[in-house]
Amino acid sequence: MKHDRLNKLDALGDYIRTVQKGWTWKRMTETEQTAFIDLILETREQDAIKGDYTTRWTILNALYGAFLDGLGYDGPAWREPEAEAE
Repeated sequence: MKHDRLNKLDALGDYIRTVQKGWTWKRMTETEQTAFIDLILETREQDAIKGDYTTRWTILNALYGAFLDGLGYDGPAWREPEAEAE
């Protein structure tokens, strides 16, 4: 489905559900996960997430990227679980 056919008001919920399925989300602590949700809800309250669906998704993606950077994200090996000893 093309983003331009989606309701812009659904972007926030859709984004949260998508991010929660990702591997980076799974490597965050519960406190970090809550902090990100709080961040985007506060940003929405400040009316900083606006535009059509695609624009809102882009803003949310930028927020998530900045949040991950703040957590020290450094690529695919970020917080890689330690290999079990054989």
